[in-house]
Amino acid sequence: EMNHTITPPFVTGAEMNHTITLWSSFASGPSSTSTNATTAPSTAIHPPRRLCTFRLHSDATPPPLSSLLSVELCPAPYLPPVSTSDEIAVPSSFLLLAERNAGSMHALHFHTEWKADENAGAARTGAAPTAVTVRGFDYVATLNVVHPVFSYCVAPAAAGDATTTSSPTSLAEEIDVELCCVQNKAVQMLTLSGAMVCGG
Repeated sequence: EMNHTITPPFVTGAEMNHTITLWSSFASGPSSTSTNATTAPSTAIHPPRRLCTFRLHSDATPPPLSSLLSVELCPAPYLPPVSTSDEIAVPSSFLLLAERNAGSMHALHFHTEWKADENAGAARTGAAPTAVTVRGFDYVATLNVVHPVFSYCVAPAAAGDATTTSSPTSLAEEIDVELCCVQNKAVQMLTLSGAMVCGG
């Protein structure tokens, strides 16, 4: 009997968010406690596993409080393929780390893949995959901005973006992200294009 995920994967930050750890989902499944033939198998909550750890700096000295990084998840506005015959674009999301004392931002890219939604029976029917699995981090891209960013948030998608049925035509279209940023000398919108955070 297989385990079923009950939460999405998640990240934790340490050392002023200079160290980022990616964890797997919490899952529910059969308990490892032995049971006899007359007892129904019990269900247990299985703790997450550490998938990978990223360190921005290799120095052994802990970073000072003033170097605290702002962290924001930037999910990609991608759509699942309509059928198995569609060209499947790789799901692409990243974690954005912003330095407050310098004009630098680091886009930590998630290594993600499409997978069949087992609860919906996609694996059995041969339907197009509708769920995403996270494998780890695969690269980081450093971006330079004129003014240091104190805080920011991902701007809402434009009306209609989430309901369109057309498939994305390029990876760049999937990971363009609008950020509303509070900087030391400005409050403005910044666009992170696919070309900026592409690992190729």
